[in-house]
Amino acid sequence: MTKKQKLLLKLVLALLVGFFLISMSITQFFGYSVKFRDYNRHKFLFTKEYQSKIDTLFCVRDYRESDSYSSYICDSCNIGIWEIKSLDKLDLSTLEIVSNTTIEGVNSYPAYGLNYKLTILPAITVRWKLPFKNHLIVNLDEYTEIIERFEGKDYVCLYGNIHKMSFCNRNGKHLLFFDYRGKKEPTLIIFKRARNRLYIIMVNSERKFDSGIKEMFKLK
Repeated sequence: MTKKQKLLLKLVLALLVGFFLISMSITQFFGYSVKFRDYNRHKFLFTKEYQSKIDTLFCVRDYRESDSYSSYICDSCNIGIWEIKSLDKLDLSTLEIVSNTTIEGVNSYPAYGLNYKLTILPAITVRWKLPFKNHLIVNLDEYTEIIERFEGKDYVCLYGNIHKMSFCNRNGKHLLFFDYRGKKEPTLIIFKRARNRLYIIMVNSERKFDSGIKEMFKLK
């Protein structure tokens, strides 16, 4: 091996090690930790009838300082619940829901992926930082159909067939992406205020369901 080849090999190895160390550092600072069977955390959001139907074995919580995402199974439904600190003081009257938006080709880097191996749930891409600053714009692509919308004192609820969706801040920056992998899936989304914070609840299921599934949760 010539000196030139040795130098090139060392350079390649240095780049690989540097990339690995940078990736590890990024994951350490911006990635999620995982907690299993934390099924009591959101139990208060469910009605008494459904609290007893929560699967206590399947419950996974991905969490970091800025936000967390919890996955549950209850009465054959897959439920994801977001807590995002920068949305804790969101006034539901300011929630913006925009249809027929173009989500294709939006730059999501740098970001972290959730649910990529669970086909019934949307693949979620979440930015490393979530500067919502208590303002939320929900973007729905042109293939998404909202069938019903409900509002109450402490919640806004959407039911429809979701294809792709993103959550943006006031500046229009896409911070979370939801992709049902080329399909339109019946989905219930609830933006719920409780205990001085915002909970974003998403329901999907392999069985057919309609907007009546919202009765699973305590809504006012």
